[in-house]
Amino acid sequence: MKSPAVFAASTLATAALITPALLTTATWPVSAADAVAVQPTAVNPCSWWVKTSLATSNVFYPDTSAAYWTMGYSGDAVDKITLEGEYVNARYFAIQAYGADAQLFTSLAGTPSAITDYEIQPDAGSQNPWVDQANPGGTWTLTLSDTETGTNVLPLTPDSPVQPLIPGTPEDLNYLMMRVYLPTGTFNSVPLPSVTLHGVDGSQTTLEQCNKKERKALAKTKEGASLLAALSDRKNPPIPDCGNDCPPELEAVKVGSLSTPFPNATSAYVGALYTPKKGRVVVARATMPTTPSGTSPQVWTSGKDLRYWSFCNYVYAAPYPAVVVGAGDKQVVGCTADNATPMRTGVASNQVTIVLSFPADKKRIERRLAKSPATTWLPMSSRYGTTQEFLALRNMLPNPDFTESATLVGPVNDPQATQDVMGEYYPEFGSCSARKYARFGAAACLG
Repeated sequence: MKSPAVFAASTLATAALITPALLTTATWPVSAADAVAVQPTAVNPCSWWVKTSLATSNVFYPDTSAAYWTMGYSGDAVDKITLEGEYVNARYFAIQAYGADAQLFTSLAGTPSAITDYEIQPDAGSQNPWVDQANPGGTWTLTLSDTETGTNVLPLTPDSPVQPLIPGTPEDLNYLMMRVYLPTGTFNSVPLPSVTLHGVDGSQTTLEQCNKKERKALAKTKEGASLLAALSDRKNPPIPDCGNDCPPELEAVKVGSLSTPFPNATSAYVGALYTPKKGRVVVARATMPTTPSGTSPQVWTSGKDLRYWSFCNYVYAAPYPAVVVGAGDKQVVGCTADNATPMRTGVASNQVTIVLSFPADKKRIERRLAKSPATTWLPMSSRYGTTQEFLALRNMLPNPDFTESATLVGPVNDPQATQDVMGEYYPEFGSCSARKYARFGAAACLG
């Protein structure tokens, strides 16, 4: 069996950042050459070099509700970066900086290189809709600096040298990322912050957002080539073998690793491996934490347990895609977010049931599914045959008072340790024949 540690090593937190789609001219430069002297305007002719989402790439554990924008910057050439943006009309957004090792870092004073929407202080005359009841669209200003302190200031670079994720990557190359989950409207309507680079030579350059020509120019710099490698090398870092620590199938464990590239500071993941088989279903049932409703900002925490959760089914083989079946209007992606997942209320409050099967077996269980309004069907992948699959549950941004979050689980690949922390929110897994599920329902498979 392969190791669940691969989920972290291949970046669940980054979702769809690593993708062959980045190699197309429409998304990213197609060639690379060493750069000459590193200058802010040469290294960064534009901002937000690449955008990724499941719609443009389906590799390395994407989430249908998320998109990411990322760019690189030279820590030796840039003295400070100023971001000017507006509060996004979305459930969640965050700004995070990473060193050449694709890891978050802290300043000498302990300030983390990540900030989430509700933590961003507004400009004068504006309001943060995650702090006060207000419409999105208010403005904010954020600074990345190694010398400034105060609110809305993140460290610019790690306080000590780091080992680059990609051999040969310049040690002074850092990464800036913006994450957005569940926007109101499309991801194309998300307003991106303006980026101003303050050079060590006193220069100041406000960047335009990248277009196709500028992406090609980036390919001619060492920094552009290095970022491309960081986002597209499928062996980053090497996949470890769990050896005797592999958990049994159909038992939920926390997955994670200190070597996870581009981690999200506010997320954690639990899930279970299973082997798909013709004529059989896999069932997962869990009591779900409460989350805000809709896709617009709401005052955090307002008594909610998490900001967001989702279940996604992945093929446990490179390039680790979300399971997708059908095409066009009939396409079904193996992901369901909290705002689209029906729940059972009453005695079994906030309980969800996920049923997975091959599409061909769905016909056998459709009547039972129709009788189970709090059940969501997700596809297994017939394309990959009996390759193992992995059903993952995301927990994002827990309320400090919510003590059963997956983010609080310490050991990875340990079912008992995961259950000890998550308690009633620990997902239960089971499997049975499609015929048995059709006759007796989910409880018979779980039992």
